[in-house]
Amino acid sequence: MFQSSTHPTAVVDDTALVAWNYGVYLQDEWRPIKKLTLDYGVRFDLYDGLTRSDQFSPRVAAIYQLFEGTALHAGYARYFTPAPLDAVSGEDLVKFADTTNEPMVKTDTHIAPERAHYFDAGITQNLPHNVKVDLDSYYKKSTDLLDEGQFGPTLVFTPFNYAKGRQYGVEFTTSMNPLKDLTFYSNFAYSVAQGIDIVSDQFLFSAPELAFIKTHYVFLDHDQTFSQSAGITYTLRGFLFTLNDIYGSGLRSGFANTGNLPFYVQFDAGIVKPLTLTSVGKVEARAAVINLGDWIYPIRSGSGIGVFAPQFGPRRSFYGGLKWYIPFFNRQGSIQ
Repeated sequence: MFQSSTHPTAVVDDTALVAWNYGVYLQDEWRPIKKLTLDYGVRFDLYDGLTRSDQFSPRVAAIYQLFEGTALHAGYARYFTPAPLDAVSGEDLVKFADTTNEPMVKTDTHIAPERAHYFDAGITQNLPHNVKVDLDSYYKKSTDLLDEGQFGPTLVFTPFNYAKGRQYGVEFTTSMNPLKDLTFYSNFAYSVAQGIDIVSDQFLFSAPELAFIKTHYVFLDHDQTFSQSAGITYTLRGFLFTLNDIYGSGLRSGFANTGNLPFYVQFDAGIVKPLTLTSVGKVEARAAVINLGDWIYPIRSGSGIGVFAPQFGPRRSFYGGLKWYIPFFNRQGSIQ
């Protein structure tokens, strides 16, 4: 576009948005037989804001105790999710015509609530030596899928809709307490989150990106194929030692999120020591080290759908804290 002067021009774009959300639901639990528990209900939502929409949303979940240590669970829910009003863009595109802030795309369809069908199924198994294993799978099919992006240099997120969305995955968790003072846990997840055809706030995107997304399912910016975390805690002579890690296969990047960043790994450690001081009572001292190896890794590259600023994981950091149990409070009362 043509810039005719180096002098800035003020553009006033005052916008007031008001929306009303109404909701009512009924829910019940039924145990037709000893091993089976059913939870079921229905919810009605009415949204009156940038658009006017409503929906009845049934839901049902079942837990079946197959054996003494084995439980199967499955569920279905219908969801109705309006966009957070404080993040909705109210920009008037006409006011920015012939300025450096004029968008390439002039379309600005109002954002709509997301409607989704959600299915879930899994199994929980208790094993000897205090070992617990949980396997869970899910599938979500959405209309007007809501997503958020950070557009421009300001770190403010703006929601928008995809015409359709699909999200599915598997989660696997384990925990183990083989000794009184020793605990292990681990989590692993595989996930896919995709959308097609951006149908609101189109001015936030470039024309080539909009054209590609209109006919292709693309990964959402927060999609990460593999995620993992694990940790261990051990109590020795009144000290609680902790060590944990996180792993990610990398978030999406590039044109229409067709690429992804490298994987990353981070290890953290901590120590906790309860103390009893005559003058103040019970105190808990804590110290932690974040990113033990001081590995530098990117979380965002500054490219991708709604990603305009590069971001990195934390450098090696040291933290300390005190937790004070106030004597005249109840057992849960504390100041940190």
